[in-house]
Amino acid sequence: MSLWLVLFLISCLLTFRQVCAVGFDGISGEYCSTRTPKCCPGRDDQCSAPILDNHLCYCDMFCNRSDGNDCCPDFKAVCGNEAPEVVSDCTHEGVKYSEGDSIMKNCNKW
Repeated sequence: MSLWLVLFLISCLLTFRQVCAVGFDGISGEYCSTRTPKCCPGRDDQCSAPILDNHLCYCDMFCNRSDGNDCCPDFKAVCGNEAPEVVSDCTHEGVKYSEGDSIMKNCNKW
């Protein structure tokens, strides 16, 4: 094989690896949380959920490895014991407020 062909093949393999490593982070939705069982031990190719029309993301512990990036977006919150961000109500001067509510005090609005 010529040197150019070898270099081209190596370049293609490196590019393919980088493209595959992007993963599903940042995609909203419920994936692991809607399946039964929600999470699976070890590697289980059936422990998956459809994502982006024709792809699968996984809810097994195998997906959570340093060289893989095919876990479902909600895997860490559902299976990884990482609590999802919870916005709680608060009380100010005896009045209960929820997320998105405004407080008006002395012409100041928060």
